[in-house]
Amino acid sequence: MTAMHFTRTLCLTSAALLMSLGAHAESSTPNMLPKHIVFLGGLAHNKGPIASETEDGPDVNIAYHHLLKRFDNSGLYAHGGAVINLSDGTSYAYIGGTGRLAFGASPVYGEIGVGFAVHDGDLEKKSNNKRELGSRELFRFEISLGYQISDAISASLFMDHISNGSILNNDDNRGLDTYGLRIGYSY
Repeated sequence: MTAMHFTRTLCLTSAALLMSLGAHAESSTPNMLPKHIVFLGGLAHNKGPIASETEDGPDVNIAYHHLLKRFDNSGLYAHGGAVINLSDGTSYAYIGGTGRLAFGASPVYGEIGVGFAVHDGDLEKKSNNKRELGSRELFRFEISLGYQISDAISASLFMDHISNGSILNNDDNRGLDTYGLRIGYSY
């Protein structure tokens, strides 16, 4: 099974499971931001503007967002999660904050988040098959564009980047990008 086939299968299975949960969820007030969101996603590992061919394979993303402050059609969320590589690549856990902006009454929304990550990858170049990241703790940036399918279910295109920004170690700052699809369950 190829990495792309696995990622597609994971996304479709996740969508079917979350849609069945959403069919039984209580309806919330229309156009209100959800207080809690659990995300499950399939991501492509080390693909993007900073990526190289040193690591790849599929990733699973699990995340939780908790609404801290609501502003009309936008909100500020605290978040935590993990990106787990299913090959021999780098996995990481993260925390931070995310701003969500709903576009009026439209079900389309955008998100931008920042925070910190801790990874299990190499700090220095030890192998041609691993990405060197310079420091165990890294800065993290995420961006997504989503669609609220129902009160309980959303789907979003998601990308994140972890890096030390050449601040913590100037010599080894390769960074790591992931992108893919996430399904959200709100309650």
